[in-house]
Amino acid sequence: MKFLANRKFFIRSRPLKPARVLLFAAVMILVAVLTLLVTEAGFIYRQTEKALEKERQKQPKQNAVPFSKVSLTPHFNQNIQIIQSVKTTRSVARFQNSVFAATDGGLLQLSENGELLRHFTVLDGLPESDLTALAVFGSKLFIGTKSKGLINFDGEKFESFRLENHETKSITALYADLNTLLVGTFSGGLLEFDGSKITEIKAFDERIEHPTFLRLNDSCLIAGTFADGLWVRKNQIWKHFTTADGLLSNRIVGAEIFDNNLFAATDLGVSQTVIEEVSQEKQAAFRKTFALPNLSSLIAENDKFYLTKDNGEIYNFSIKRHLSDVSSLKKIVWKMPENLQLAKLFKSNGEIWFLSNRGLWKSRNFGSEEVLLTEFSKVADENELSDNNISALAFDQNKRLWIGTFRNGIDVFSANWKKLKHIESETVREINHLTQTAENTQIIASTSGGAVRFDANLNESFLVENTDLPSRSVAQILDVKADKNQFSAVSTAKGLYVKDKNSRRIFSSINGLPGNSIFAALFAQNSIFVATMSGLAQIENGKVARVFKTSNSELKNNWISALARAGERIFIGTYGGGVFELLPAGEIRDFESETGKFFVNPNAMFFDGERLFAGTLEGVWCLNLTTQKWSQIKNILPSQTVLLITGNRENIYIGTTGGIARINKNFWRSESTL
Repeated sequence: MKFLANRKFFIRSRPLKPARVLLFAAVMILVAVLTLLVTEAGFIYRQTEKALEKERQKQPKQNAVPFSKVSLTPHFNQNIQIIQSVKTTRSVARFQNSVFAATDGGLLQLSENGELLRHFTVLDGLPESDLTALAVFGSKLFIGTKSKGLINFDGEKFESFRLENHETKSITALYADLNTLLVGTFSGGLLEFDGSKITEIKAFDERIEHPTFLRLNDSCLIAGTFADGLWVRKNQIWKHFTTADGLLSNRIVGAEIFDNNLFAATDLGVSQTVIEEVSQEKQAAFRKTFALPNLSSLIAENDKFYLTKDNGEIYNFSIKRHLSDVSSLKKIVWKMPENLQLAKLFKSNGEIWFLSNRGLWKSRNFGSEEVLLTEFSKVADENELSDNNISALAFDQNKRLWIGTFRNGIDVFSANWKKLKHIESETVREINHLTQTAENTQIIASTSGGAVRFDANLNESFLVENTDLPSRSVAQILDVKADKNQFSAVSTAKGLYVKDKNSRRIFSSINGLPGNSIFAALFAQNSIFVATMSGLAQIENGKVARVFKTSNSELKNNWISALARAGERIFIGTYGGGVFELLPAGEIRDFESETGKFFVNPNAMFFDGERLFAGTLEGVWCLNLTTQKWSQIKNILPSQTVLLITGNRENIYIGTTGGIARINKNFWRSESTL
């Protein structure tokens, strides 16, 4: 028995077979490796979390935008008057017991009844008149501008935000809650201001390009863009949606969250998705709600959505309707003014506003079947400009001022500033230049539709038939009657057309001009001087006698944009090189040491008998021909982009993209100005 027990023990304690040894070793190694991997994974996880937390703490610092505030100084001067339309309204906000409206002609302060209390312009301290957005934050009114960034207003004075090394250009959207002001910019992304610091909000370390619509709702930030779709941040997770994800277009005009659905409005219609799916790992897909071309805005009120097209048409539909029930989209009939554009529904402080190029309306009963829009802004407009984008100016023999606009034809005003007529047609819409005929009996208009003339009774006819012109796009018309010279020269995009009593001729690069894009012609020294995009030409006796370019003269830029005669002196405006003078001996003189280089806009040069004026992208340069000193005008203009200048005995009229500055000549004769 004892032997058997020992034998059993011996058998159990024998060495294992080789296969079992290998299996046992493999298992032990695997256990060790797994233990090591788990330990390593835990270590990596902890290190990653630390790194991520560190990066999260660093991110606001990395995206911080240094800035300073600059007080803006009013420019009160009895010699300056700003003339502009305030009809085109971009935004509305209640501030200090008044309603404020941002327009393309400045800031309006309105009473509860819509009466105009005050019109703020550049003379009150605004850096420019073209305003884009409003929001109230931290007891101040924040104002977005077209090209001068962000400003604020405390009820008395304006203050500008100067961002360091961070270009913003236009402010495209503003949205404020109690703690945050969101700022959409054209070229600087989406910014956040908490009252003390500015930070750029990025998605996946990527800039949000050109945001035009902003909403902040609990844990959800919505940013709609001009051409890059919709960005949504929910629970700190970013998602980016485009047409590839079901949106009808990448241009977002509005977004609303209702009943667990996110509705995204584009300029082609509305799509929707479940909001809870937005932050999930799998990309949520939008499905079409309905198509509606030219859609410009979307708002929610009670259980309905209200939508506007750019032309002012308004629609609504029940949010709770069945998705397949397209018939629930209903058009609302209202008394809509003619030529309505830029229409948008805007919701602010629980109130619904209708914004457009024809003024401001307020709704009294949105949510019911009968919608009543009441015109709110009671601003006299019978003598207003049709458009603030002034591209041409001229006086006629009856002292009437003709004002050409870039898109909306011509306004004719009497000497006592009464609008006599608005002229607009397919031919007379985009106005490039206005001037009198040589006999001072007619006004001739250079337009994108041809060469047009108007008699004393404002009757319209073609100066030259379009079929005779090398191009119907006319930049300027020169009409000359001096001694034996009587002719008209029409500058077009494809050459110079010259006609007299006996002949018709077209000059182009074929017969010696340096280029075919003609901006202006000037008659002096028995020659026609022709401004082209490729140099200056001199025509004598029907032939191109000489060409001035950077390669054979002192010109610093070949793009000749304007010509002016000041007595016997000839001045040349260039697009990028500033102003030059053509001396009698044929040499070119530059003024770069006095003015630097700048862009002279097409035909934006004028001589009033004392001073030469040149309109540029940054105000007006003025040469006093008596003192030979240059001076510059910028901050008193409604916009620094000056497209045309003219004048009479008393005043100089400066046409800009933001309206007209009428400056009495005493402004330059005072001791404080040159």
